[in-house]
Amino acid sequence: PGGMAFFDDDKATLEMRVQRLSVGRAWAEDPPSRTRHLITNVRVTDVDGDEISVACNFKLYRTRLASEEDSWIGRREDLVRRAEGGFLLARRHIFLEQTVILSQNMSSLF
Repeated sequence: PGGMAFFDDDKATLEMRVQRLSVGRAWAEDPPSRTRHLITNVRVTDVDGDEISVACNFKLYRTRLASEEDSWIGRREDLVRRAEGGFLLARRHIFLEQTVILSQNMSSLF
C-alpha cells in the first residue's frame, strides 16, 4: 500500500502475457527462463464467508542463457474465493525483500 507497483495485471492482461509467451513474441523470454518457485510458511490469516486470506513466503529462482541468474525473495498475500469445484484466486499482492531490482527483466509470474 502506497508503494510502487511493478505489475498491476488484471485477468485480461495476464491472458495477453501468457499468449505472448506461448507464441514466441516475448523477446525477454527468448530463450525461455528456467524457474523454480519455493513456497513456505503458508498460513490462513482470515476467513470471511467464502473468502479466505492466505499468506506465504516465496523464493523465485531463475536462470537464463549461459550466465543470467536471478533470485527474488518476499511474501505473498492472496485472497481466494470458494467456487464450484474448488477455489479461485481473487487478489494477489507481492512484497519483495529487495529494494533494488538488478535483474535484466522481470517476466516471471510470482
